[in-house]
Amino acid sequence: MVFRNYKIAVRIGIIIALFSLIMISLGIIEFVSMGKIKKGMEEIIRQTNVKVELAQEMRFLARHKAVIIRNILLLQEQADKQFELARIAQEEKDYARASTKLVEMVTDEEGRAILARIIKGQEETRQLWEQAIALGLANRRDEGIKFLVQEVRSRQGGWLDSLNDMVALQKKYAGIHYERALHTYITARNTFIIIDIFSILIGLIAAVFITRSITRPLADFTRKVDRIAHGDLSVTVDYNEKDEIGLLGKNINAMVALRRQSEKELEEYRLHLEDLVEERTEDLNRQREKFISVLIHDLKGPVTPIQGFTRRLLAGKTKSREDVERYLKTIEKSSQQLLDTIETTSKDLRDKSTLGIFKPEAVDLVELAVAVVNSFMAELEERKIAVAINGLERNAWDRLDPIFLNGDRSQLKTLLENLIGNAAKYAKQSIGMELRKKNGDAVFAVTDDGPGIAEEYHDKIFEQYFQVPGSRKGTGIGLYSVMKVVENHHGTIEVASVPDKGARFQWCSLSRPTLDVRIASTDNRRVRMLNIYFAGAIRGGREDARLYARLISFLQTFGTVLTAHVGDEGLLRQEKSLTEQEIFQRDMQWLKKADLVIAEVSTPSLGVGYEIGLAQALGKEIFCLYRPREGRRLSAMIAGNPALRVQSYSHPAEAERLLAGRIGEFSGKPGTERSAEQVVDRTGRQEYIGEKL
Repeated sequence: MVFRNYKIAVRIGIIIALFSLIMISLGIIEFVSMGKIKKGMEEIIRQTNVKVELAQEMRFLARHKAVIIRNILLLQEQADKQFELARIAQEEKDYARASTKLVEMVTDEEGRAILARIIKGQEETRQLWEQAIALGLANRRDEGIKFLVQEVRSRQGGWLDSLNDMVALQKKYAGIHYERALHTYITARNTFIIIDIFSILIGLIAAVFITRSITRPLADFTRKVDRIAHGDLSVTVDYNEKDEIGLLGKNINAMVALRRQSEKELEEYRLHLEDLVEERTEDLNRQREKFISVLIHDLKGPVTPIQGFTRRLLAGKTKSREDVERYLKTIEKSSQQLLDTIETTSKDLRDKSTLGIFKPEAVDLVELAVAVVNSFMAELEERKIAVAINGLERNAWDRLDPIFLNGDRSQLKTLLENLIGNAAKYAKQSIGMELRKKNGDAVFAVTDDGPGIAEEYHDKIFEQYFQVPGSRKGTGIGLYSVMKVVENHHGTIEVASVPDKGARFQWCSLSRPTLDVRIASTDNRRVRMLNIYFAGAIRGGREDARLYARLISFLQTFGTVLTAHVGDEGLLRQEKSLTEQEIFQRDMQWLKKADLVIAEVSTPSLGVGYEIGLAQALGKEIFCLYRPREGRRLSAMIAGNPALRVQSYSHPAEAERLLAGRIGEFSGKPGTERSAEQVVDRTGRQEYIGEKL
């Protein structure tokens, strides 16, 4: 099709231009034709009326002259007769003028014949009238009247009959011309109707032709795209024209090709991922086996001398009391070493198991770090290792300013114990620590002068069970636990180390909306935080479980999330152990206890809707988060409820920002303030531990 090479806009323009041209042409034709009809009608009316009027005027003048001549015969006074003669002279002039015009206008043979009769009758009658006038002027009235009756009447009648024939002829011509004009009008009308119908048909055919050039390939595209949507990637669109549809076809083919490539890459990635998972699983198994082997070795090492020296004592092979004391001291030392190994392993495993529970509170990082360092001081002093915090020795640590942040005290203690413990394990002469605030972030760094860590292991040291080759005995869990604590506190950790030149670990807790604690509490009383009820789809769909977990982790920095289990991907399996009534009663208690209800309503859920309605009935503050998705719309019962605060977001970071802002607004409402308890500091002044969120 020729039109397929044109763009759709050009095709539509052609249709519009074609119809416009047809309408303009019809308008011009109709205007010209109607002008001709109008001109013809006007000409017919003008000429016919003039001829009829001239003929009638001549007939009137002829009859009136006869009357005047009769008056001349009847009048007695000469003056009256002269007056009538003057009238005759004037009417003869009028008759001559009308006759001349009529002669000029009459061109047909029949009209010319009647004109000849009129002229002849006029001449004959005029001569007789002059004789009658002469008799009247001579006062021969009776003779004149007799002359009129006998001689003039017949000739005058023939003249008047000719004039009547002229009038009748012109009226006949008027009828003929009218019929012609009517015929012209009907012909023009029928012509216009035919042209209009023909033009409309041409326009419709062109419109159908061009429309089919657009819709036919689109219908084919629709069928093929539907097949592509159902997974048939063998489909290609065969449309090679240069219009927008052709461009669409090329894009569809490119999309299918890209999807084929993506499918291929995904398959390769899946296979590669399976290999990686298998490799990683084998690596973890090796690390676990190594961990168990090392643990067994560490446990077996102290047991061997215990058994050997115990047997010697039981066999009575001691030679002196000094031998007995030496054997017992060796047994005691080995027993302590065994207990230390068991305690260290137990502690690392215990710390790892508690990383999934996040209990935020206001924590003085300086106070906690000092306490952790003091627990290592006996060993460090025995090894004569110098320790400094912010360049200050131990006797000046009480002058350090407090640094408060919201976090889990137990997890932060685990982080500090592992970082400081590693530094203590490998340091040769000194350990330096740094505690400071940087742009609102809490920063902790620890540096030692030990053997350092090769750069190739900087990322691996945070993997579970991994131990740097040649490192001293350990479980391989400590730095893994550190990384989990860092992730739970949304922070970062950096490693800077060169072999034989020591190592530096720096942890930064990224700033986020938290309690602004100004003055340290001397009696360890904590700021009261929010009870938050988080509502998310459970049986309605668990595709957003990971999103829930992230939002819940974020909300835990503001208080206790009563429904933290909603973010657990294995929740449906866990709840099988509870009855429906137990779940309902538990959630009702939490809902009544909550200060604030946060509902993620992107996934439709009857349970979430019921929780929102019940929370509204209980007078709770409710904030809804909605992530718009194609094909889904938020229920009007939520979107249109003026009692609910509903805000949309596109990614989790935006949701966290909205939550922080909403909680900040909520904390400032009368009756919902969460200001800190007043305590007495070292100088006796009353200050706030913290302020509003």
